Amino acid sequence: MSDRPRVLLVDDERLMRLAVSHRLAAEGYVVDHVSSATEALHRLAHEVFDLVVTDLRFDGASGLEVVRAAKRLQPLAAVILLTGSADSEELHEAVHAGAAAVLVKPCALADLSREARKVVHRRPSGPFQS
Repeated sequence: MSDRPRVLLVDDERLMRLAVSHRLAAEGYVVDHVSSATEALHRLAHEVFDLVVTDLRFDGASGLEVVRAAKRLQPLAAVILLTGSADSEELHEAVHAGAAAVLVKPCALADLSREARKVVHRRPSGPFQS
């Protein structure tokens, strides 16, 4: 059993996954990453995460599907959505679907890690899930 928060990172850009994974791991998170919404949905159905960080757009799928699945399958998990678009309708839909935060890419890794700390620590579950 670990007291380190577990993160599922979902992004189809390899360099983005590596940069975010490295930053969050350096801050004490256990980071698992996948490159597609399909992989994310499978992991969410079979493993427990404290935080899900997902891109909005993938080939053939939407990060909104990941947000909805995360909130349905793991309602205590916090979700941060990353998007290259500042479309207000999509942002509203993401928050309505359960995203605790939305960051517009490119965003500074410091901003992402600050947001991760904020949303993970305000979850209602108390100690981190494992």
